[in-house]
Amino acid sequence: MTTITIQPKFYEESNRPGRLQIVAPMPALTGSEKQIAWATDIRSAMQIELGEKLAKMIGVNWGCILQSDIDYIAECQAKLDAFCADPKYTASFDKLEAAFSIAQAHFWIENRDDTMDQLVRSAAAFLASA
Repeated sequence: MTTITIQPKFYEESNRPGRLQIVAPMPALTGSEKQIAWATDIRSAMQIELGEKLAKMIGVNWGCILQSDIDYIAECQAKLDAFCADPKYTASFDKLEAAFSIAQAHFWIENRDDTMDQLVRSAAAFLASA
C-alpha cells in the first residue's frame, strides 16, 4: 500500500505562494557532500514538479494560493487525498514511491531531467540491478 500523498508546501514568507509537492517516505541521501547537496535540490524540485503535474491531472488548479486561503486549500486537499487513495492509481503510486526510496545521490543526479514516466522506469532498472 502506497503512502504517497500530495501536500502543499508553504514558505516562511506568508505572502509567497505555496506549491504542491509529492510527499513520500524518503531516506537520507548517500554520497559525497557535494552529491548529496545537488541531489537534495534535484529530488525536492522533482517532488514539486510531479506533485503539481498530478494535481493538474485531477483538476486541482493550485496557481498562486497563499496560506491564508484556508477554505480553498481544504477543498484541494480533499481532492488530492481522494486521488492518492484511488485503487486504480495504486500501482503507479507504488512505483513512484519506490523511486523516491532510492538513497543514492548519484541516481538523482543521473536522472535529473527525467519525466515522471522516465523516473519510474529508471528507478525500476536501478533497483533491479542493486
